[in-house]
Amino acid sequence: MSKVSFAWLTSCILFGPMAILIVPFSKIAQAQSASSQVLFLNGVWEGSYTCRQGLTKLRLDIEAKNTTDINAVFSFSEHPNNPGTPSSRFRMQGNFKVFDSPDVSGLLDLKATTWINQPRGYSTVDLRGNVSSSKRSITGKVALPGCSTFEVVKVDTQNALQPKPSNQNTSQANRDRQLDGPESTVAKFHQAIQNRSFNSLDKYYCSIEKIAAQKVNSRLDPDGQNMALLNAYLRISSSIYSIDMSQLYYETKYYDAKLGRAVVAITGNVIVKSPNGQNALFPYRRFGRDWLRLIKENNEWKLCHNLNS
Repeated sequence: MSKVSFAWLTSCILFGPMAILIVPFSKIAQAQSASSQVLFLNGVWEGSYTCRQGLTKLRLDIEAKNTTDINAVFSFSEHPNNPGTPSSRFRMQGNFKVFDSPDVSGLLDLKATTWINQPRGYSTVDLRGNVSSSKRSITGKVALPGCSTFEVVKVDTQNALQPKPSNQNTSQANRDRQLDGPESTVAKFHQAIQNRSFNSLDKYYCSIEKIAAQKVNSRLDPDGQNMALLNAYLRISSSIYSIDMSQLYYETKYYDAKLGRAVVAITGNVIVKSPNGQNALFPYRRFGRDWLRLIKENNEWKLCHNLNS
């Protein structure tokens, strides 16, 4: 069985079901470009906007899954040059149109959906702005009578959003205690992904998981052509992006020494780094399952999500 099948299996465990499609490499390059711009949107943006109440502080917390599935929280508060504005927040949804331009990365449309807390006399607004990855900014129009423009710049999301269990960062929290057997296996598994050691991933899976992967491969890709393309795609994508999984925190939620069963919960953030030095921060739960099931096989803990009992 080809070891790349376990890279496919890993993507299913970490990133949800993935369709294996034969795509021209020009399309792959275009997808990579669009994906890079979408990743750049994720994080915290701070600046200001102007409406009837005057100059107002603005913070956008953006979570972009793809160009048509973007969620945001619009937070406003008083500006130092215009005191008296109440602090409040509402949710937004929108989309992003990618541009092939050195100055403008794309056009972001965000529409208000629901208030989180609404101050008396205030209405939600919609936003439409140009995103510049080179300037790390979004500038545009505030869609409401009496409003004009907004501008926000991206802040250090790694420091702003990184969860800190027990008042420590996650990597330090892991170092300050001894990882148990199941936790150690999951940590090594993630380290292998971070190091792009795709060919070593098979050793972390139980035999049941390997059989399940083999059945899927034989059904979806009997000739091995799609798997060869996937292998090439993995090489291309891993050369463009790097993944930092050192900020994850592991905690055993279930342990049965007699049966050799365990469940490890994973919290913290995954950092995706692009070649231009930009980082995108994603909570691990965004990738689907935030826990992994393990069994003890040949006296070693193995990932085994397909275990029935």
